[in-house]
Amino acid sequence: SPATVALLSAAAIVGREFSVPVLSEVAGVTPSRIAEALDEACSADILEPAAPGRHRFSHVLVAESLVQDTPPESRMRRCRATAEVLERLHAEDPEAPWGDIAEHYHRAGPEASQHASRTAVRAAEQAMQRLAFEDGAAWFGRALGFLDVAAPGDARGRGELLLRLAEAQLHAGARDAALSACTKAADLARHLGLGELLARAALTLGGEARTGVSDSALVAMLD
Repeated sequence: SPATVALLSAAAIVGREFSVPVLSEVAGVTPSRIAEALDEACSADILEPAAPGRHRFSHVLVAESLVQDTPPESRMRRCRATAEVLERLHAEDPEAPWGDIAEHYHRAGPEASQHASRTAVRAAEQAMQRLAFEDGAAWFGRALGFLDVAAPGDARGRGELLLRLAEAQLHAGARDAALSACTKAADLARHLGLGELLARAALTLGGEARTGVSDSALVAMLD
């Protein structure tokens, strides 16, 4: 029915798998109305139960098609609504899906880039706590990109994120990438006259125990 198709379009923006409470708030539909639509969609093999209170699309292509058929403005509006609902519902949850939240803010358009950067940092911190250092570095990199869109003039914020990116890259064994990030942070620190940021760039790069190596880049930064 048209009502079920409209609800499925909202559900597809929430994600291939979604919960009834989140969909209810994003779509502005009561849980009882949602239950009827979910039953119809499950009968048509479009959806399948995933867990109590959760459903998923039977095939990812169905969800992708529904998202593509949604007008851009409506899609961005629902992406932002999804991010806000998820962030509120998981405010006290140590296992909050920060990556999903950041991705929804990103898809909400440039106006939500500040929120995308903030929540991408949370996703990076979460990955680092799990010792998933490559994922942490990837999310710090994305947070940096989002910040460049949200506040291109925030040189200090960029420097701070560059150092956090470098730290994650060092843990992930990507020292060349970490050197590049630390060098950029140090250049920003010199330009802004921020001695502490400059010192932290040197200490971040020099925090790795290495013997038998003459590191001219590190020596220059320490000097």
